[in-house]
Amino acid sequence: MDGIWLFFILLPEFGGVILQVQLEPKNATVYRGREARFNCSLGQPDWVIMTWSLKGSLVLTISKEFGAITNNDRFTAENHTSDQSYMWEFFIKSAQRNDSGEVICDVQNIGRNVATLSVQESGTVAIPGGNVTAMEKQQVTFYCLALEWFPEPLVTWTMDGIAVDNHNISTVAFEGWFNSTSTLTILANYSVTIECQATVLTLPVPKTSSVFLTVAAEPDEKDQTVLIAVTVSVVAVVLLVLIIIVLSVFYCKRRRVTASTAFRQRTRQIQL
Repeated sequence: MDGIWLFFILLPEFGGVILQVQLEPKNATVYRGREARFNCSLGQPDWVIMTWSLKGSLVLTISKEFGAITNNDRFTAENHTSDQSYMWEFFIKSAQRNDSGEVICDVQNIGRNVATLSVQESGTVAIPGGNVTAMEKQQVTFYCLALEWFPEPLVTWTMDGIAVDNHNISTVAFEGWFNSTSTLTILANYSVTIECQATVLTLPVPKTSSVFLTVAAEPDEKDQTVLIAVTVSVVAVVLLVLIIIVLSVFYCKRRRVTASTAFRQRTRQIQL
């Protein structure tokens, strides 16, 4: 009896392994539009039919004698059989979000194995409001909107290419998509390019949006004193000119009145 149990224990280390169907990778993650690949292998030489199913639907049949049989060009397979094992590589071309789910390799009368496919997709990223001008030391807040991503995007910020961590983020799921809002608050110490980046694991290059912060320095006290002095001087000169003009006009009118009165008196004396 002990010998029988020992046989079953050692079976996977010897002949038993050829009865198993190996499927790799167990979890595959690809970006939308890219190609997903799975390898199904076994050591059993007398297999006849291998089938591939995606989300419960049969998409590809492989005959040991005739090869791959499919009605959809998106699903193909290549034979990588060697002396050690029989292996077929399964391809899903231009993977889409609705392809996410279980991938099953089933070898008739031998066994089956299950893997999982996850298809990621990017949306949009934007910093609304455009470029900003602020006074030095003023607190400025920027918002970054990453809309319609799957799964939840990783949102980060940079200032002149240097990563910054002092930001908050909130994410909501809506109709199968993830929408994230990130908030960055800084002190306007110098003019700088602000960039928001959003990405998912399989996106080759993050999507970005950037704006430019222009910092206008406040005038110091000395400059303000000079400005006030200049303003007061200009106002004083203007007032002086106005006073001179008013006095001149008044003096001229007075002389005219005096001359007119004297002329009338002389005229009367002559008439008498």
